[in-house]
Amino acid sequence: MLKKNPLYQSGQVAVVVLLIMVVLLTIGLSLATRTTQELFLSDQQADSVRVFNAAESGIEEALSQVTEGQQTLTVDGVDVTFDVQGSSRLEARVAEGASLHLDLSGYDNDITFNWASEGDCTNRASLVAHIFYDDSGTTRSIAIPFGPSCDGHTDNFIDANTIGGDPYYHRYVLQATQIPSGALFMRVRPVYADTDILVEGNIGFPTQYYIISSSATYTEGDEERNIEVSRTLPAGPAYMDYALYSGGAINSGVAITQL
Repeated sequence: MLKKNPLYQSGQVAVVVLLIMVVLLTIGLSLATRTTQELFLSDQQADSVRVFNAAESGIEEALSQVTEGQQTLTVDGVDVTFDVQGSSRLEARVAEGASLHLDLSGYDNDITFNWASEGDCTNRASLVAHIFYDDSGTTRSIAIPFGPSCDGHTDNFIDANTIGGDPYYHRYVLQATQIPSGALFMRVRPVYADTDILVEGNIGFPTQYYIISSSATYTEGDEERNIEVSRTLPAGPAYMDYALYSGGAINSGVAITQL
């Protein structure tokens, strides 16, 4: 019977041990790499949330001031730049019975309304513009209704012009002579249907809404987030169009009238 060489056996054991060590080392390196990646992703996610929250803080700060121009601040070590730009061109989707508020202070020129993107004329809205103005210390209002002539309504509204439908089908230009002196603001209310409206004025037309952008940058984490929102002018809710209010007693000679 042949005896096994002890050196041969010890060599086999060494090879097995070496293989086991290689496997364990591979597993260890894999776990270490995965842990490092998870820590990196966790830090990156935390930085991302941190930077996004800082950008939101910039929006909140801008909304609290609504002052046109660019400003900066630092939030939790993150540099934030926010910018507020006013626009006199207002485009919005307005529900039937709701109101679009327009500032008219100091303005005495034409106002152009483009609206209605629906193909079927019977589904298009008409508009009622209520202009509030100061008359020797008394606030009064007038109502100017206008709409499509093709809608089949017998409401005696002023007929608006029909345009190409890209994207609006109707246009009405409110002349400067129709706007009372001392005009304060206007409330435009769609009737019969919801509608898209674009309102534009001439030179001197006041700012009607604001575009607010905020950019947050965290240089150490190489993270950047940008947010943009828009804000219309502060205005009372739509039901206030139907309300009657006074600082004193209300009598039959009230100055504010509605259509």
